[in-house]
Amino acid sequence: MQGPAGANGVTAVLFNEAFGVESSNPIGSLNFDSTPANNNRLCPLGPYTPTQSQTALIDVTIAFEDVLQITGSANVVYSTDNGTTWTAILGVGNWATAPSGTWASSTRATQLALTANTTYLFAVVGFSTIPPETTADNSTCSLRITAVNN
Repeated sequence: MQGPAGANGVTAVLFNEAFGVESSNPIGSLNFDSTPANNNRLCPLGPYTPTQSQTALIDVTIAFEDVLQITGSANVVYSTDNGTTWTAILGVGNWATAPSGTWASSTRATQLALTANTTYLFAVVGFSTIPPETTADNSTCSLRITAVNN
């Protein structure tokens, strides 16, 4: 069963007792450095406030291209203070390298324990510890979060 479209055109989808949302982003810039919580945030989702403890099942994909060679990975950040601070969920992993002028992609999955009556915002960011730290001029992303009751 689908709910009404919300902010950013995101439509809530109910799966039994679960709450799921999806977001995709058109081409935009994406930072790749070792501070993902501070990077450009794409594919925003939220706010979402569970009424009981839940587990968020998270799938994220990014694709990127630039004039420079870039090695990076997808990451997801979340905020529980209306976007004042952001916390990266994932560590290093699933590197993708885009040689100059070509596209590459990184897909990852994880989960996050959600606290009842806490409001969450989510977004996709780039992450890299491999120099040069740079920004991909062309990027796209997809973020899917399904919250299931514990």
